Amino acid sequence: MRAAPGFDPCFRESKKIPWSAKVFALAAGYTVLPFLELPFVGLSLSAILFYLLFMDVFLKARRRVDIRAGGWIRLALWLGAGFFFSALVNGLSSSGSSFGKTEMIVLIRCTYWLIVFVTTLLFASLRPWIFPLTAGVFSLSVFLLALVRLYEAIRYGSYGAWMELKFMTQNEYAFIFSANTVFIAGFLMQAEARKRMLAILGLGIVLAVVLMNGSRSSWIAIAASFAVFGWICAAADPKKGRGIFKAALFLVLLGGLMGIFSRAAPQEVRERFVSRFSTLESLDQDKSYQIRKVMIQKAIKIMQKHPLWGCGPGRFRFTRVELEMPRALRHFSSQKFESKSSHNAYMQFFAETGLAGGLPYLTLLVLFLGRGYSAAVFMTRRKHYWAAALYASFIAMSIHLWSLAGLTGTMPWLKYGLVAGMIVTSANIRRFLRTQRSSEGQVTERAVVL
Repeated sequence: MRAAPGFDPCFRESKKIPWSAKVFALAAGYTVLPFLELPFVGLSLSAILFYLLFMDVFLKARRRVDIRAGGWIRLALWLGAGFFFSALVNGLSSSGSSFGKTEMIVLIRCTYWLIVFVTTLLFASLRPWIFPLTAGVFSLSVFLLALVRLYEAIRYGSYGAWMELKFMTQNEYAFIFSANTVFIAGFLMQAEARKRMLAILGLGIVLAVVLMNGSRSSWIAIAASFAVFGWICAAADPKKGRGIFKAALFLVLLGGLMGIFSRAAPQEVRERFVSRFSTLESLDQDKSYQIRKVMIQKAIKIMQKHPLWGCGPGRFRFTRVELEMPRALRHFSSQKFESKSSHNAYMQFFAETGLAGGLPYLTLLVLFLGRGYSAAVFMTRRKHYWAAALYASFIAMSIHLWSLAGLTGTMPWLKYGLVAGMIVTSANIRRFLRTQRSSEGQVTERAVVL
C-alpha cells in the first residue's frame, strides 16, 4: 500500500525533473565514470557541475532553516578551519618556505571537497526525491563501468592484479566498484518483477568483473556492504523473519554467482583469481601489504612529531622520517618509500592535518556510523531500499579507504553529503509524523507505509 505523496518527501508525484536534478544526477554518474575532462585545462567535469549546483542551492539559502542542517554545516566549517590552520601553521613555522603553489592548490581542493559535501547535503535535504534517482544513476553507472573493465580484459588480456590498464588503474576501478556495487542490490529489492531478472544479471556481471579485477580490498569491502545491506533489511522489516529471509536469500544469490564464475570463467582467469586469493593467507610475505604497513608506520611517526597541526595538507609525500623496513622488504632502502602514496586515507589525513583536522573528521565519521544507521533502518522500514544501499555503500567505501588514499576525489565527499542528507531527511519525516500524531491522534508511523 502506497501512502499519499504528501506523507513522504522522497516520493515525487510529478514526472518532470528540474534542470538542477539532472545536473546532480550527471555529477553523481560522473564520479563513477570519470572518463572526461575539460579540454586544455584538464579540470574534472564534476567541479563545473558542482559549481552550478552550489549556486542553485545557495540562491535558496533561506530554506536551510526549515531542513535543520545547520549542525552539519558547522561541522564542515570546523573541518575547513582545520585544513586552513594546519596549512597556515606549517607555512609560518618554515617562514613560508613550506607553503607555495602546490600547497595553495591542495588548500583549494580541500575547499572544493567541503563545497561538494555541503552542496550535496543541502540539495538532497531540500529535494529528498533525488535519493532514489541518484541510487538508480549509481546502479546504472557501475554496471557500465563493469562493461568498460570487461572490455579492457577481453581486448588487452588485462585479467587480475598488476595489469596495465588503459582507462584507469586497477585501484581506481576497485574503489569505484566497492563504493557503488551495492546500489544494484537496492534496485533489485525495489524493482518490478519483470526488471528483477535484468538486475540479477547486471549484478552477476559486476561481481564477476570485480573478482576478475583482482583487488582484495574491493572483495572485502563489497562483501561487507552486502552483509550490511542484508542486516539493515532484517532490522527494518517489522516481521524479523521476513527480513532475515531476504538477507539469507541475498547471500545465497551471491554464493551462486561466485560458483557460476568459478566454473564459467576461462582457465587463465580462474588461475589468477585463485593465485590472488591465496595471498590473503600469507600477508607477511606479500609486498603490497607490507608496503602499506610501512606507510602506516610513516604516518604514525609524523603524527607523533606533529600531533596538533600535522605536517600540512598535501605534504605527506614530502615529509621525511626514519622508517623500519619489514623482512619482506629488506632488500629495499627506506628512501624508496619516502615519496610513495600513503595507501591509507585515514592515516594520511591525520598525519597531514593533525588533531586540528582529524578531530572534526572523526566526529563526522562517528555521526555517520551511528545516526546514519538509524536513518537507514527508518527509511528502509518505509520501503526505501536505496537508504540501506547508501549506508552499505558508505561502509564499503570506508573499509576500502583503509588501503587507498582516496579522500582526494569527489566521490567520498558526495557520499558523505548524501548520508548526511539522509539523516536530515529521516529526522524531518519523524518530526512530521510526530506533528501529525499530536494534531490528529490517528496518524501513526505504521500507517504511513510506502
